[in-house]
Amino acid sequence: MKLSRLTPVMFIVWLVFYMFGNNMLPITDPVESNYALTAKEMVLSGDWLSPQIYGTYWYDKPIMIYWLIALSFNFLVSPIGWFVYQVLSLALCQ
Repeated sequence: MKLSRLTPVMFIVWLVFYMFGNNMLPITDPVESNYALTAKEMVLSGDWLSPQIYGTYWYDKPIMIYWLIALSFNFLVSPIGWFVYQVLSLALCQ
């Protein structure tokens, strides 16, 4: 397959727009860390029905997302979860 002369120019134009566009967007939502912290506090306190952050109730999102994040915390901390994580990591790295 023969590349046309326009291909490198198109690539450079795309790269400039891509890099400029990345600088215009924020990296993350500023409250995403609050979701993880709420799930962590849910696991540590054992209160799975009322999400709290820094001792205040936090009903920003439906509770299902906090449950899923909290379950992933519990799964990755358990020995079985750690073993599965290691096996998957080794399988994907090879």
